[in-house]
Amino acid sequence: MSEYRKKLIEVALPLTAINDASAEEKAVPRHGHPSTLHLWWARRPLAASRAMIFAQLVDDPSAHPTLFPTEAAQDAERERLFELMTQLVQWDAIRDEDVLSRARHEIAVSLARSAKQSDLTRKVLAAHQDDPVIRQFLREEAPIFHDPFAGGGSIPVEAMRLGLSTVATDLNPVAVLINKAQLEYAKVFAGSPPSGLSRSERSLGGPWSGLRGLAEDVRFYGAQARQQAALSLAPIYKAPPIPGQDHAELGTPIAFLWARTARSPDPAYSKAHTPLVSNLILSERPERAAWIQLVVDKKNGRWHPEVRQGLPPDRAAAASGTKVGRGSFRCVFSGTPIDSAQLRKEGIAGRLGRRLMAVVVEKGGRRYYVAPNKGDEALAESCSPEWIPETELPHEALGFRVQNYGITRHADLFLPRQLTALSTFARAIREAAADAERAFLTANPGRPDDAKGYGDAIAVFLSFALAKMADWSSMYCGFIYGYEKFGHTFGKQTLSMIWDFAELNPLSDAVGNWTNHVSWVADAVEMLPVAGVGQAYPADAAQLAEATDELRGKCFSTDPPYYDNIGYADLSDYFYVWLRHILRERFPDLFRTMLVPKTQELVAAPARFNGDRRKAHKHFEDGLRSAFRVLRAQTDSGICDDPQDLAA
Repeated sequence: MSEYRKKLIEVALPLTAINDASAEEKAVPRHGHPSTLHLWWARRPLAASRAMIFAQLVDDPSAHPTLFPTEAAQDAERERLFELMTQLVQWDAIRDEDVLSRARHEIAVSLARSAKQSDLTRKVLAAHQDDPVIRQFLREEAPIFHDPFAGGGSIPVEAMRLGLSTVATDLNPVAVLINKAQLEYAKVFAGSPPSGLSRSERSLGGPWSGLRGLAEDVRFYGAQARQQAALSLAPIYKAPPIPGQDHAELGTPIAFLWARTARSPDPAYSKAHTPLVSNLILSERPERAAWIQLVVDKKNGRWHPEVRQGLPPDRAAAASGTKVGRGSFRCVFSGTPIDSAQLRKEGIAGRLGRRLMAVVVEKGGRRYYVAPNKGDEALAESCSPEWIPETELPHEALGFRVQNYGITRHADLFLPRQLTALSTFARAIREAAADAERAFLTANPGRPDDAKGYGDAIAVFLSFALAKMADWSSMYCGFIYGYEKFGHTFGKQTLSMIWDFAELNPLSDAVGNWTNHVSWVADAVEMLPVAGVGQAYPADAAQLAEATDELRGKCFSTDPPYYDNIGYADLSDYFYVWLRHILRERFPDLFRTMLVPKTQELVAAPARFNGDRRKAHKHFEDGLRSAFRVLRAQTDSGICDDPQDLAA
């Protein structure tokens, strides 16, 4: 066993710089950030992940008294490392090869000092920061870096960016797929030109360094999928005429604004449905101010929405809609209140409805709010999807509330038109991936074994775009009235009931459209690391003892699950059903189950133990204890852990 040397993380860190960079990174959505590939809850900031890996592997100066014999010398060396870390945690560092090369050099030197002497380690100790021998050492002789709770993959991605050989495992197949996409395709397709472009276009667009070529093909085949899907979807997204405008040239619908309805609790109107709407103001901007007036026919128990231009005469009344409290509304016919308990009963009985209230239309670069025609609502409701996810929602789960209102299947979360759009794009993705596979083989006749892998890559990344589209295409996407902002399903790590929602048009140029989702995914692909090598596969962290030999000698770093805070498996089913529909033939082992495995998931969810909180806590604590017992036992103590601590 080699002599143990303290690591920087055990002594001191530039915490202010790390925290500031992490906060800045999370505050602003960034094109190229791995988080824009696919939603994952509580993803770790890249800045913090990169800093922790660096500090976990780099020796503290006090570990080398011959090099730094005094405290002053150690402090000076520590400050030098802190200055490098401060640069390393900045967002721009992910594309700054000078900073990354210096970081890789420091890691390699520290690991080489701890490793058995060989020609390669001796070369590392003498190498310059940009010497290829550094990358060779980190790939071949440094310990394999393993995150057993990989989740969204921030830690494995940053380990790979720092040049390390990386393994990401997780029980959740959605997490595994995210990590496969981030880690595995770089090794095979880095430097490959896009096969979807013509030979002349490829020559003009080069050099195709990193994953630029793959990213360009994601854009190319994403556009192809949209073109194919639009052939059948365009007729079901129609805009009503704009009052006062030429009806010969209709605008493009951006979104359809809906409100749920419930049966009136007043016996006099028992056959009538009343709208459950939290705000009737559509826009307060002077150039397009508009609001909805509810025209009520009490005699016949009917009502309909009319869009009025300008501001409402009673702003306070319009801003509250028919809402009278949290989850409570009033009947527009009698004023009788409808509380949340009554709404839950109506939902379970299948008596909640919905009504189209307004359509947001774009024409000539300007946005309009238009009242729907009679046929607009029927068009959305009468669509026949090619496929629907008939899988059951959990009866009860962390962060889930919709079951209380009679929502029992994943299909129940979407309008028929939304299901039609998603299933149509799913078919178009499969066809585009098959085309990509053939085009890659044509452009690279000497690489037949990689052709299927390229089709897999295109299918995965376009499936991520579909998952993003699904996040923006359910009956749980809010519209913030007055501010004209559209929301997506998972603004929080919950799935709760909302009463008025926006149905976005994926063929438009506005927020939530298909092309925009493809662009975010492609930008993230282009910025994925290619310095190291990576692998991702499904594994239960609490059962890693079965893979003892495979684990030995690895270095572990992870962000474990959060007790009873997030129900990852139940939440990720929302995306799993769509990913499986597209990818199960390409990845049969990963998608062998109808839903995400849950029995072994390390989460303290009482609902899985008949409401017994103590059993739920015991399941989580015992599983986490088992996982970390194995990790401690298999850590290479000469590099990543204290042998005295292991002996204890």
